[in-house]
Amino acid sequence: MHGKLIACDKSFHSIRMIKYTSRYALIVGTNLGSGYVVRRRSTASVSTVTDLFVATGQRNEKNNTKRRADTEVLMNEIHDREAGSDAHVMAFARMNYIHSRYRKACKILNEDMLHTLGSAVVDLFRSIEKYEWRQLTDVEKCAVGVFYRSMGEAMEIPFNLVPSGKAGFTDGIHFAQELCDFTVEYEKTAVKPTQSTFLISRRLMDLETANYPSILKPVVERIIATRLDEHIRVSMG
Repeated sequence: MHGKLIACDKSFHSIRMIKYTSRYALIVGTNLGSGYVVRRRSTASVSTVTDLFVATGQRNEKNNTKRRADTEVLMNEIHDREAGSDAHVMAFARMNYIHSRYRKACKILNEDMLHTLGSAVVDLFRSIEKYEWRQLTDVEKCAVGVFYRSMGEAMEIPFNLVPSGKAGFTDGIHFAQELCDFTVEYEKTAVKPTQSTFLISRRLMDLETANYPSILKPVVERIIATRLDEHIRVSMG
């Protein structure tokens, strides 16, 4: 069974990367490469996540840049390496190790793990719909769903929080739709302004604008804010 999952993930990984890199250059740079702007900031709008960042010091001024670099290396290995390769497996192992003690102590909620996974899919679909020259085909949507379902399984994220989590999903499109629906609905209650969301938001924004001259930083911040939903902007100040 494991071998079949790897083979399936490899096939859809190939479809996904070929289609996106050849036809969706703008969105690839934002979602699959080193940006992760919206995804990070959507996650940082959830107070249970930012409270943990503050409590553990994982986003303090001293290690903020290193934390970003470490995260991007792991995510690039997961997105870009062939499914089942040593680099791909090791990236998941490293990520799961980092999360394990906090999950065992119930300091990282399953809901927040699923929301983090879902925010990537929501942003990917919305970005292509809004900014790219054509819409995704069903095959491409299915590829996204299969890829992120495989990613969630590798991260040991339970899917029982979505309607078909126990009965099973008919295909990648079905999974992606239910994941997106959960993500949007979860944000209605989980996203709210607190001191920790303001603090972590400021740290993340400082990272995104670090390489711009001071005079341009307010402009860049406003551009980034335009890609965020209203409730997320309010939560993050």
